[in-house]
Amino acid sequence: MIPFYKAVSLILRVLSKPLFSYTKRLHSTNEAQSKRTRLFFIHLGNSYHKFDLAVNRKFVKNHTQFAFKPLSDDLALERGIEFFYELLFYCLVIGVPVY
Repeated sequence: MIPFYKAVSLILRVLSKPLFSYTKRLHSTNEAQSKRTRLFFIHLGNSYHKFDLAVNRKFVKNHTQFAFKPLSDDLALERGIEFFYELLFYCLVIGVPVY
């Protein structure tokens, strides 16, 4: 079952890559979004980065205190857009057959 899961996951990731790159390009332009939307994606990108760092440190069993360094606005915007649309896409892909 695990090889089947890995194969389906790989196929979904490959097929969804053009969609994610298109939405990233669409939202990365300043004219395409409002200031509020841009700030939302920057905050989401930094939150995702912080969560990812915490999970990685937990897996490595590194329990020392560390100061979270936020990403630059452009990189946080890109990560936030990518995370948002990945979450939306995978919820749709999983939710429609379950429904």
